[in-house]
Amino acid sequence: MIYQFTIYPIECVYKILYLTLSELLNSWGLALIFMSVVTYILMRPLAKWAEKFQAEEKNIQAVLVPQLAAIKENFSGAEQHKKIQRLYRRYAYHPALAIRSAAGMILQLPFLTAAYYMLDNLPDIIGQSWWLIDDLSQPDGLLGSVNFLPFLMTAINLLGTFSVKTFSRREKIQASVVAILFLVLLYDAPSALLIYWTCNNLWTTLAILFNSIVPKKFSATQARVKKFLSDEVILLSFSLTLFIFIPL
Repeated sequence: MIYQFTIYPIECVYKILYLTLSELLNSWGLALIFMSVVTYILMRPLAKWAEKFQAEEKNIQAVLVPQLAAIKENFSGAEQHKKIQRLYRRYAYHPALAIRSAAGMILQLPFLTAAYYMLDNLPDIIGQSWWLIDDLSQPDGLLGSVNFLPFLMTAINLLGTFSVKTFSRREKIQASVVAILFLVLLYDAPSALLIYWTCNNLWTTLAILFNSIVPKKFSATQARVKKFLSDEVILLSFSLTLFIFIPL
């Protein structure tokens, strides 16, 4: 029931988009890259919304953590519990709201799941080759018995994680653990899914790197230009992707 009303509609949209792009481009591989481009552009508003929630959670934790540490150090038992609850009420906060720190990952999961089901059950790509990959419906096996694409995806994920200057050490560790978890879960996934998801992560990583390289002090006009370039860095990212997946 939950699948029918959450994942399945996204899966249907993905299938229509992918089949349409593959027919227009006459390439199952390029269609995956273009599908990731479309997904990235459409996801930008939702990603900004998730970033806002994450920022709110980080700000409130910066205020609460020192006070919670002081309470735990000076009080115990029922009195400690009472003071902690009073602190939460003062800031209109509930521990369950900590889930906001994972808003970005939670937002991605339905789309990754939908893409996985769509590509894993798509008969059209069975036996279809692209560049060095013999069958997009199977693990790539580019390194003999070892699959290369899962490690490429993980490397890009880790690069993006450690490029975010505002991440604390704890956040970087958490993000790294998630990246390794995805490596394990998707290691034997179809090559098509790895190409698509790796491209998705590449766009985000390049946008992060762009924002970290461009100077922070801008005039009003320059700030608007920076915002536009940050949102549209997908165009540059797409060009760079071609040099990764397609021989020059």
